[in-house]
Amino acid sequence: MPNSNPEASEWDELEARSLVFAEIDGPQETLASKRNKMSQSYRWRQVGVLLVLAFCAFMAYVRGDVIALLILDVEEEHEKLTKDILGDLKKRAADARIEVDKLIEEDYGQFKDEVFTKENMMNAFQSPSELSVERLQRRILIKIIEAQLRTSDDTTFNWVIAGHSAAAGHGNLFNQTTAFILEQTARPFFEALGITFYGKNYAMGGTKSAPENALCMSAVYGPDLDILSWDFAMTDGRKASDLYNIWSQRVGAHPSSPIMVSYGSVHAKDIHGGLEKAGMSVFEAAFVDEKNGDLLAARFPNSDDPKVNVTELPRGVKYYRCGGHTESGEPCGDNLFKWADDEGLCEKVKSKTKWHNGWKDHLLKGRVSALFLIENVLEALSKLDETPSVASDGVESDNVVPSISEGYLNYLYSLEASDKKSFMSSKPPRVPLFEDDLEDLHNAFLRSNTVCRYSSLPSYTRYEGIMTENPQEIKYVGGGRTTYQDEGVQYFKQPEPKLDSPTEPLLVYNLTSDREICEHEKFDFKDYFGIRNEDHWVKTIIPNDSETEAFVSNDDLEKQKGVVTVCESFFYWNNYPQNFVSIHDVLNTNETTIRVNDVPVTSYTRIGRNADSWCYVLANEEGYTFPASEKHGPGKYEIKFKVPEKGGVLYLSSFIIF
Repeated sequence: MPNSNPEASEWDELEARSLVFAEIDGPQETLASKRNKMSQSYRWRQVGVLLVLAFCAFMAYVRGDVIALLILDVEEEHEKLTKDILGDLKKRAADARIEVDKLIEEDYGQFKDEVFTKENMMNAFQSPSELSVERLQRRILIKIIEAQLRTSDDTTFNWVIAGHSAAAGHGNLFNQTTAFILEQTARPFFEALGITFYGKNYAMGGTKSAPENALCMSAVYGPDLDILSWDFAMTDGRKASDLYNIWSQRVGAHPSSPIMVSYGSVHAKDIHGGLEKAGMSVFEAAFVDEKNGDLLAARFPNSDDPKVNVTELPRGVKYYRCGGHTESGEPCGDNLFKWADDEGLCEKVKSKTKWHNGWKDHLLKGRVSALFLIENVLEALSKLDETPSVASDGVESDNVVPSISEGYLNYLYSLEASDKKSFMSSKPPRVPLFEDDLEDLHNAFLRSNTVCRYSSLPSYTRYEGIMTENPQEIKYVGGGRTTYQDEGVQYFKQPEPKLDSPTEPLLVYNLTSDREICEHEKFDFKDYFGIRNEDHWVKTIIPNDSETEAFVSNDDLEKQKGVVTVCESFFYWNNYPQNFVSIHDVLNTNETTIRVNDVPVTSYTRIGRNADSWCYVLANEEGYTFPASEKHGPGKYEIKFKVPEKGGVLYLSSFIIF
C-alpha cells in the first residue's frame, strides 16, 4: 500500500520537499552572494577588455600589426572569462543533478537507472526533427547567459501547463499534480544556475483549448512563457483538428514565442512538422498514451503478476500498473491505490473519478517532464564550449563564437527574432471555424494580438490585478498557486441594482458550488461576469489602462481591426441557472440591447464546438469591425449590454478585442 503508516504519510515527505524552494533563504543567499562576487569580478575584467579595445582604436592610426596582437589578446581574455564561469556553472549543474537523482531514486528505487536514462528522457518528447531541440536549447542558453550577465534582474524560466480537469489534477491533492512535481524537481536545479523556475498549473476543468482559451492566451497564461503545454485531449476530442490548429497558431503568435509541448494530441504528428518548418519549437509527449508506442510505464512490472513481490516495489511503481495498464484493473484502479491518503490534510478530496489521473500518473509525468528539460539544459551548457556556433536553420553562423557575453546573447536574440518573423510570414492552415462569414478575419483570428478580459481562475490578469486594476500583495506558493484572495461578489450576496447610471458587469464567484473544498486540492474556478436584467444598461471599457500597458503596443494599435467577441460561461453537466439567457436571447429582440462605441450590435456569428465553448463574434450593419472610440481614445472599446428578459442574467466568461 502506498500509505501504510498514516503517522508518516508519503505526502508529508512531498510537503517537506516542496518547502525546499519555499523556505530556502540560507542557500539562496549563499548562491546569490557567490554569483554577485563572480559577476563583480567578471564586470571588472570586462572593463579591462573595453579599455584594451579603446586602445586598439587609437593604435589603428599607429600600426596594424600591433592591433592584431592586441585583438588576439582580447579574444583570448574573453574566452578565458567564459571558461571560468562555464566551469563553475557545470560544477553547480552536476551537483544539482545529483540531488535530482536522489528524488527519482526515492520514488522509483531500482528502476531509476533502467528507466530514467538520458536516452529515455530525451526520447520521452518527440519532435519532427532536431530543429525543435536546437530551438529549445537556444532558449535555455539565453536564460543561462542572462542570469550570469544581469544579476540584478530575476531571470525566470516559465513552463505553464494548460488543459482540462485531469491536467489540473482534480481528485488529487495540489502537491500531487504534474505542475507541482515538475517545479519541485526542476526548480533547485535551475536555481543552481541563477534561474528561477516556475512550473505553473493553469489547467481548468471543463475547458477546451479553443476558441476562448487560445484567443485569451496571454491574459490566462501570461505574456512571458518559455514552454506552454497542451493537455486538452479529453475535452477537445479526437475527430477534428481545428481546435488544435487554433491553439498552435496562437502559441506561435504569442509575444514570447514559447516552446509548445503536447500531451496526448492525436493531431500532433500531422501538424507539428508544418509548425516546426514555419519557425516554432514543438514536442509531443511520447510516454502518456499507450497508442504512442513504448511507454516508460511499460518498463515497470505489473503489480497483479503473482511472480512480483509487490511489497518490495518502490512507491511510484507499487500498484501503478496492472494487466499492462496504468491506474486501472484490479487492484491498481481501486481507490485505495489510485488515490493517495488524504488524512492530515483533507477530510475528503472531490472528483475522484475514473477519467481523472491518480497521483502516480502525475508523479511520472512531472518527473519525466523535468528530467527532459534538465537533460536539455546540460546539453545547452556543453554548447558554450563549441566553436563556431550553428544557427537554427543548420547553416554555420559567420564564425560567431559561443560565449557568456552580451554579443553572443544578442546573436541568440536575433535567431529567435528570425524564427518569429518566419512564423508570422508563413501561411496559416485553414480552420473551418473561421471560414464562411468570417473569411475576411480568418488569419486575424489565428495570429493577431488580442486583449482579453477573462473571468475564471487561474489567470495571469486576475493574479496580477490587471483586470480589476487592484493588485494584491500576493506570495507565490508553488506549482502556479499563490495567496491571491477572491475578488468580486459572492453569488448569493450580489448588490442591489444602481439605476442612476450604467454599472460595470459584476465579477461573481460561487462559494457553494465550487469553493467548498479542501484548501489543499484544486484552485481552478469558473467565476463569471454577470449582467442582470434589473441593472438596465451595463457597460465596460476594454482594455482598461492596466490591460493596455500589459498587452497593447503601438504596433498593435495600428493593426487593430475593431473586432469584438464575447464568450458565454459553461456550467458542468448542463446545470445552467434558471435565469440564464444567451447572447442569442439578448439580441433576438426589436430593441437595441448591445452597443460597441455607441454602434448598435445587430447580429453575431457563433464560434466553438458546442455549449462548453460558445463564443459570439459581434456584428453591426456594416460588418464585424467597430470604429475606434472618440470618447475614450484609440484602442478603447466601450461595450454596453441590456438584458431584456425580466429576471434574466447574461453569464459571460470573457470579452475579447482585436
